[in-house]
Amino acid sequence: MAIEAGWDPEVGLPLPVPPSMWDEDPDEPAFELPDEAELSWWAELDAAADGPGDDEPVADEPGEPGWAVPGVSEEAPPPEEGLSARSLAELAELAEAVRAQRLAGARVYRAFTAVRAGNVLAESGYRKLAPLLEDHVRLDRVAVGKLDRHAEALHDTVTPTGATTPASLPATAGAVEDGVIDADHVEVIDKVMTRLRNVSGLDDVMSQHILDR
Repeated sequence: MAIEAGWDPEVGLPLPVPPSMWDEDPDEPAFELPDEAELSWWAELDAAADGPGDDEPVADEPGEPGWAVPGVSEEAPPPEEGLSARSLAELAELAEAVRAQRLAGARVYRAFTAVRAGNVLAESGYRKLAPLLEDHVRLDRVAVGKLDRHAEALHDTVTPTGATTPASLPATAGAVEDGVIDADHVEVIDKVMTRLRNVSGLDDVMSQHILDR
């Protein structure tokens, strides 16, 4: 192995130094530091562009948990008096869910009325509606009987001869369609109206007026 000239066994040869990318170009003007006024101007411009600084808290965007009343944070502090924002949201969600359930009940009444008035029973081979719905909709016969009474009170019915019998509880029917009351309310109202109709000297108009109040 040949030893290059200038080799020092203690130090060795100096490493070649690559040309620096920061070497000054003789054609470029020399860099000059900005003065205090220019530095202050740049600092104000950066602050205006960046918005809140690192030490300033940024408000969290409200989350949406998929409820009927979205946008309420779980960390919302409770007020000094009354319900907190979270509690109000939970109550509002429950109210919307109950109303949706009642509107679904109104749809059941409409569908039941249509099935009873249509040709489903004759075409299915069943002799009675209760066993038909028990087999096909999984409704027990007690529920079918209650549906039958409620639907007859809330909707107009057509007799086998083609005559139309008006609903006996039209005001209640409107409340059911609006999602204000459900089957439990209809059951109580139907029983009260049946008793009022049996009161001597009290006609249907007066009974309905008492009930509406």
